[in-house]
Amino acid sequence: MLLGCLVSTCFLVSLGKNARLDSLWIKKRIKLIIMESDKNYSKKYLKAKEKVRRVKWFYFHLVGYIIVVVLLLYNIYILGENNPYANFFLWFNSLMILFWTIFIILHGRWALRNKTFFSKKWESKKAEEFLEKENNTETTMWE
Repeated sequence: MLLGCLVSTCFLVSLGKNARLDSLWIKKRIKLIIMESDKNYSKKYLKAKEKVRRVKWFYFHLVGYIIVVVLLLYNIYILGENNPYANFFLWFNSLMILFWTIFIILHGRWALRNKTFFSKKWESKKAEEFLEKENNTETTMWE
């Protein structure tokens, strides 16, 4: 895009009569093109940074989920049947695990929405790696 704009700008300048005005016009045009590309880059950078932030917070959430679920399962395990509140805590802990599991699945789908595991691209990349590895290794037959 930048090269096309520069070529068209140079062509228009070669048609003009006043070289000084054309030179100033070219400089302004180049500055505008560079500023526009910087804006596009900064928008892409901010978007990528936001994606990284979402994934990071999902992983923090996942670690917290694992710790709390382990503690709740331990609580269910040590809960004795002689305890008068055993039924309440059994249901409460079970419902908390269930609802938090649903929430962590939804959070994961939102945070990792463009990441696919074992996609076609990944499969073809791995197949090419195996072929390259196979071609690079020498096979020797021992007789």
